[in-house]
Amino acid sequence: MTEIIFAGSLIGPNGVKLDTTKITMVVDWRQPPDILNLSCFLGLTGHFRDLIKGYVKIAQPLTDLVRSVNMPKNAGKAAYWAALQAMKPTNSWTKTHAKAFLALKTVLTSEPMLKAPRFDGTPFIITTDGCMDGFGRMLVQKFTET
Repeated sequence: MTEIIFAGSLIGPNGVKLDTTKITMVVDWRQPPDILNLSCFLGLTGHFRDLIKGYVKIAQPLTDLVRSVNMPKNAGKAAYWAALQAMKPTNSWTKTHAKAFLALKTVLTSEPMLKAPRFDGTPFIITTDGCMDGFGRMLVQKFTET
C-alpha cells in the first residue's frame, strides 16, 4: 500500500505523518512585510488553535499588532484590506512579536499536533456534549511524549 494525502497528512502503512510540503511552507514563511500578511498567518494558525496549548497567550502580541491598525469608519472589505496592507510592521515589530511568530511556526511544524490512534490496548476516551441545537463528541487517547 502506498501513502495517500488526507487532510494535510500522509497516511500509509507506517501510520500518519505530517506532509513535508505543508511544513516547508510554514517554516519558510518570512516575517510579514505588512499587517495583511500577518493577518493571513494568524488565520492559518487560528485554524489549529484548538490543537495548540496556550494559543491565545502565544498569539496575543501578533493579534494586538493587527488590532492596532487604524480602520476608517464604515469601511468595506476593500478598504479594510488596503489599510492592513498599507501598515508595515517594521517600526512596531519587537522581539516579543518575533518570539510569538517563531513560537507559532514551531508548534505548527512539530509533532505531535495530532497523533494516529494506537490499537495496542490503550483505552479510548469518549467525551460528549449536547443541547437542544446540536450534539458533539470527541474520541481521544492519552499518550506520553518520548
